[in-house]
Amino acid sequence: MAGYLLSKHLTWDIKSLKISQDITSPIQITCNYLNLLDLNEIDTKEILFRTNEAIKEPLPVERCQNLIEKYFFNENNKDISSFRFVEIFVNVLADQLVRFSSSLFFTVDNLRLMVKETTNIRKLILKTLIDGSKDFATRSIKTKEAQLESTNAEDENARLGTIVQWDDSNHLIVFFNSQTPDTISSLYRDRTKVHENVKTLLKSQVIGDRTKWELDDYNSMSTNALLVNLEYLARRSTEKLNIPEYALSGDNLIKMALILLRARANIPVIVCGEAGCGKTSLIAYLALMVEVQFQSLNLHAGIDEKTIMMFMDDSLEKAEKGEIWLFFDEINTCNYIGLLADLISHRMLNGKLIHPNIRLFSACNPYRLRTKAQSEAGLTNRVKKFEERSNLVYQVKPLPDQILDYVWDYGILKPKDEYRYIQIMVEKELKNLAHPVFAELLFASQNFIRKVEEPYSVSLRDVKRAIKLVIFFYKSLHNRPVNKYGHVYPPPGNPTILIRSYVLALSLCYHSRLYEQDLRRQYRYEMGRILHNHKAYVEENMFAKIIREEQEDYIKRMQCPPNTAYNEALLENVLVTIVCILTKIPLFLIGAPGSSKSLAIRLISSNLRGTDSYDKYFRKLPQIYLIPHQGSSSSTSDGIIKVFDKANRFQETTSTQFPVISVVLLDEVGLAETSPYNPLKVLHSLLEPSYPATGPTVSVIGISNWRLDNSKSSRALLPWLYKQIPIEQLIASNLDDSDARHLMVIGKSDSIVNLLTYQLRMRDLDPVVILGSQFPDDRDDYYYSVLKRIMMCVEAADH
Repeated sequence: MAGYLLSKHLTWDIKSLKISQDITSPIQITCNYLNLLDLNEIDTKEILFRTNEAIKEPLPVERCQNLIEKYFFNENNKDISSFRFVEIFVNVLADQLVRFSSSLFFTVDNLRLMVKETTNIRKLILKTLIDGSKDFATRSIKTKEAQLESTNAEDENARLGTIVQWDDSNHLIVFFNSQTPDTISSLYRDRTKVHENVKTLLKSQVIGDRTKWELDDYNSMSTNALLVNLEYLARRSTEKLNIPEYALSGDNLIKMALILLRARANIPVIVCGEAGCGKTSLIAYLALMVEVQFQSLNLHAGIDEKTIMMFMDDSLEKAEKGEIWLFFDEINTCNYIGLLADLISHRMLNGKLIHPNIRLFSACNPYRLRTKAQSEAGLTNRVKKFEERSNLVYQVKPLPDQILDYVWDYGILKPKDEYRYIQIMVEKELKNLAHPVFAELLFASQNFIRKVEEPYSVSLRDVKRAIKLVIFFYKSLHNRPVNKYGHVYPPPGNPTILIRSYVLALSLCYHSRLYEQDLRRQYRYEMGRILHNHKAYVEENMFAKIIREEQEDYIKRMQCPPNTAYNEALLENVLVTIVCILTKIPLFLIGAPGSSKSLAIRLISSNLRGTDSYDKYFRKLPQIYLIPHQGSSSSTSDGIIKVFDKANRFQETTSTQFPVISVVLLDEVGLAETSPYNPLKVLHSLLEPSYPATGPTVSVIGISNWRLDNSKSSRALLPWLYKQIPIEQLIASNLDDSDARHLMVIGKSDSIVNLLTYQLRMRDLDPVVILGSQFPDDRDDYYYSVLKRIMMCVEAADH
């Protein structure tokens, strides 16, 4: 039937752009300035709005269309085919131009008096504002193209386009300050590219001696100086503001300024980026700085329409009192993304416009296929069954086309910016424990993991965890009592406790996630080289020895069942699990069945009993209380939330005299990822509460046979139990150890029988080979006779 209907193919045409005739509308404000620029009269004529002397006649529709086409659609933007990009460009530029028009400093007459060296300063500022506003509008096009490429790719292993980097341009950003609206700040990444006329203008704003003035370098500026600059940009008041700690750098100062420009123009902000690039904390911190109301809603598959409507009803009521920022986190995980898309793109809720005081923000992870299998990222083909159970890097839905136009892709931090962030975080958090070598070690560790895995595999979350672990180990090693054998640990002398703390923190965050033993050796060698350059002589073998000594100190303090095999997997699991429980760092233990994951949990639970513990050191630690949750394909978000609620209620019973730590144990958490309800998305806000919270209220341990998707695994420590000991070595070790337990080896061929027979005869032992039957009729005989003979051999301790 559709074939008989008349159809018309819509094509892009600038003549279809609607032009308001209201002189104070954004399009008229923008076009009036573009008109003066086009006539080369911007440095000689004023344009006033919202005053008695404001211009009265709007520009004709055709003239406005021509100006937009000339100054917005150039060679670089010829592929634009959405009026929404024009809307973004016009609204951001108009907001800046109204401030420009209202500023007494930038009038034609005042500029002639104060800046005598140049005559075209207004033209330069206008062009700068145009470039910045154009950058706002066109940056989203790359994100849109990237998602379209992802959703249209037929080959599941097709390599997608390179990740869009945030810093693609070096445009100078002229920003009208909030505290002193008549003045401007200029933001830039490279100060060598700032125009001389702009330098002259900025210099003219200086009160007092101008001879020592020089252009700020945001890349080397101290955190306190950056904070002062941000307050000029964002805050209206001058009273002292007490806000939580934040790692402020030149990079996120510019990001905040650009977000603020959009917020001023009431344009939605959707920040897309890799897990851990700082999307959520950046917007939350900026809201505190701007001193506006702020509400966030953490979205996941379990969020229903009723919850969203309750959130909006509460927000609409608060909007009556003043400006409010609404933040929707993980927007592309929600099943009601259509409702949110309409809210963001059209500011409509149930057919009604929302309050103009509401500013809309959201964050999301990119919809992108994995470019290579996890097993190619430093892992062998034998562990493919433990890979993520999805072809997607993140378990998210594609963003609707109508809101893609508002997306900025932050991508991945550039190396120089990441190194600066790391330096700031180390100095701010470690204080007296900080040393330049640790920042260098962290930066090198980040790069090492990226080479082995993927560019998005690590983030500043890993840095934050490593810093937290340094503090823990430094305090723990200083107050470690002797164990039951009277052994004093750590030994005095070199390496110092501080260096030990650095090594142990790196071992848990980076070394333990490497699957191959060779990769671990390479990592230790590289870290040792950096330490050697700073006169800390910890070579590859010493690095490994420090880790082993710490593992053995914990296991020797424990009461273990008889014949417990102290293998490397158990030692590693015990250490990382205890430390993560005590520091409340979420942990996902990943490894094949039988790799001592559950055993480690049982040992810790039975030994860390607070004041009732057997060991003197353990008696100083809180009592561990496990709240288990069995993951499965039928798991739901509500079920996981209830487990965390129970853990939180028990955590409230802690006291100084009887300290306890609630531990949520997510057993087989990987199976829950196969659930059609996508329940694990609820973990995002549970593992990492919104800023200014610094971490979860309870400890979280997840056990999985395979790796979860990056948005979840990036929020937790991720030790990957490395390649198991070769079967020949395992059999030999078992036979050579008089205290070893019985060994069961399961295989698919007769080669294991031959191998066992050979190993036994090499030790002058006479093997007994018992053959079972796979025939149904022989089942009763097998169950009785064969198993009876096996048990007789076991009781006789016969190999």
